[in-house]
Amino acid sequence: MNIDKISRGVLSLIIVSVMIAPALALEDPYPQSRFVDVSYEMRPEGVIQFGENVWATITLTNFSKEINESKFFCYSELDAPQWSVTVDGVPVAYNEGEPLLINHSAETVVIGLTGKAPNIEFQKEILIARIDENTTTNDYTVLVEKRTVTSSEIQKVVNVIDESKKAIERAKQAIQNSTMDTSDAEDDLKMAERYLTDANDYYPEDLNASIDAAHNATYYANMAYEKVEKLESGARTKKYVIYGVLALIIIAVLVILYQRSKRDKLGKW
Repeated sequence: MNIDKISRGVLSLIIVSVMIAPALALEDPYPQSRFVDVSYEMRPEGVIQFGENVWATITLTNFSKEINESKFFCYSELDAPQWSVTVDGVPVAYNEGEPLLINHSAETVVIGLTGKAPNIEFQKEILIARIDENTTTNDYTVLVEKRTVTSSEIQKVVNVIDESKKAIERAKQAIQNSTMDTSDAEDDLKMAERYLTDANDYYPEDLNASIDAAHNATYYANMAYEKVEKLESGARTKKYVIYGVLALIIIAVLVILYQRSKRDKLGKW
């Protein structure tokens, strides 16, 4: 009975280990491999749209002769990733998660990857490709390539929220740098921040509500900024008027003094 329990326990541990191994592989990378050089090309560049086809070509060269061979493991969070491998131009069968044994006498290993960007319902960074190397003494990471995945609808929301954040930051700076009473502008800024919080809370469950809230945040932030600018502009205008009046007074005094001096000189004659 106890033996059965122990057997079931060992079996459970094996099953759990198999299930979590791929997940652990996507965590923090191992030390960078010093036994091989890597280069890669990938399309498309930049941010990737949901459902978009992705192509990557990863080239391994300059295999160190310090060791005879090593195992490589490839991982991707693309939907239905398809891997292809050639060793010095010869195709080699490979399935994701399985060890790819490479003898270090090889000159060039080319690893191809195709797949679709997953529909993850909100913008986030995913793992396009990761290659780890296992030697007899340690594990190393050869490549980690991540990209942001989004959709046109979500990108629109992200852009609108980003615009509101910039407007709020501009209003904050204007208020902080102002020497005037900015209490009205501060009230508008608080309203903008509340709407920004709403925009973030609605995202990604209700994209339309998130956009509306972000637009409101931008509106109140711009209003706060404009109020501060109007106060500062009025203060500058008032200062210039005072300076102008003072300049006129000084000029008038100088003219009077000049005329008086001129009359005094004529009186002497």
